[in-house]
Amino acid sequence: GGGHAITMQKLLKQWIQNEETVQQITDKAGELGVQMAAFLEESYGRLCELALDLAIDRKGQIWLLEVNPKPAREVFLQAGERETYRRAITRPLEYAVWLHEQKKRRKDNSTYQPANPGT
Repeated sequence: GGGHAITMQKLLKQWIQNEETVQQITDKAGELGVQMAAFLEESYGRLCELALDLAIDRKGQIWLLEVNPKPAREVFLQAGERETYRRAITRPLEYAVWLHEQKKRRKDNSTYQPANPGT
């Protein structure tokens, strides 16, 4: 809608001059995101990745706007966050590999038959 991408830290530092308050808001947003993801996975099963669109007002109040199952990663590049963009691409792949390994490990353990200790 005509806006442009900027990092949360940069925006909060413009609005709130207190570095400690900025860090508290950042931490709270991170915790809220993890809690929301955990709740959604409890409700719907593994989701692999989510985009939580949060709004933070000038008082530091955090609002959930929407949850997207397919994140738009390009916004990280637009905000100059190349490393975050890279992680947004690689982390879902790493998660898929981890899930595959967990499934393989469970399968291997279920076919394992220990020797009968009584013989």
